[in-house]
Amino acid sequence: MATTLFTNGGFVFSKINHNQYCLTFHIANNNVRLSEVLNFSLLRLIYDLNTDIYDSVTIHEFDDLNAEIIVKMNKLFEELGLPPKYVHNVITKTIENDKITFIANNVNNRPDFIGSDVELLPIESMIWTCQIENPHKIHVKCDIKYDDKLKIPSFGEQLIGMIIFKVFKRLKQFIEKVHI
Repeated sequence: MATTLFTNGGFVFSKINHNQYCLTFHIANNNVRLSEVLNFSLLRLIYDLNTDIYDSVTIHEFDDLNAEIIVKMNKLFEELGLPPKYVHNVITKTIENDKITFIANNVNNRPDFIGSDVELLPIESMIWTCQIENPHKIHVKCDIKYDDKLKIPSFGEQLIGMIIFKVFKRLKQFIEKVHI
């Protein structure tokens, strides 16, 4: 059974199970057909809107449905007194009727440009599901699963939630203000 850890402005962050979390929210903009912007460029936008959290991002698009992403997060973890971290994911985009899903799975291969002092953030997978309610409104569900061996204290759960909330709140605000 899910436990709600916090709600804020239409965002709900919940603990689903051990090291499994979920953030849900809606995005609406009557000026944009949202299904047309749900692509890997949107992932780049997420990182561009959050340069205080992410130091660098590299995205290799193999095609419209597959990409690789490498993200460095030095600043954020330095501020917390922790060693710098990185994420290395292979992402697959699936399209089913009115649902677009991005499935990111961890890659345990350290890229050459990531220093040996930078640790892999133990995220097993992240699934970002966008249910298209109408051309101008989507319901977003972001499921995150950390490695089972990772011990996350309750204050850490709140911190994870606040960081993820901050990232997606900025994306939501940006999209909802766009006028085309």
